[in-house]
Amino acid sequence: MIVVITGSVDFFRRDFKLFESAAMVCERPVKFIFLGRCRFRELIVYFEKLKGILPSNISIEYFSKFIEAKLFDDIVSKADIILNHSNPAFYFDGRLINSGVVEAFRFNKPLIMNEKFDYYRELDANIFYYADAKGLGEILDSWDIYFTNKLFIKRSNRLYYKFIPVATRE
Repeated sequence: MIVVITGSVDFFRRDFKLFESAAMVCERPVKFIFLGRCRFRELIVYFEKLKGILPSNISIEYFSKFIEAKLFDDIVSKADIILNHSNPAFYFDGRLINSGVVEAFRFNKPLIMNEKFDYYRELDANIFYYADAKGLGEILDSWDIYFTNKLFIKRSNRLYYKFIPVATRE
């Protein structure tokens, strides 16, 4: 499974502690691709150390240089999931975040994000929310079940609405 994280890669905006905890408990093979430039040497050092301690079923890829649009689009189009692991503490003032939301819509990909950012109600059919590292790990491990059930519910609702009689005016 390929999970793409788009947007700025820095310690302030991202919750790397949560990401690391979720990756450590994830049992299925997952490749995480950070599709944003790692501008700070500390991040590159962190990722290299992380590669050494992650379980063998987890791999990470990151970029230290600007990512060309074609490469970006190619990677996102091959992804199974887009993950937004933005740090809710950074967005304490209620600003809307868009990391991954635009790509999820553009490429018709499911998005996983923290439940504290649950204000994208019009996109709920394609968003899966987690509360903590354990919840994120469970979503990743049970992805096939989560995704299939959500699609089934979405399709069922659509079919259900077709059968509701429309009120007529007299």
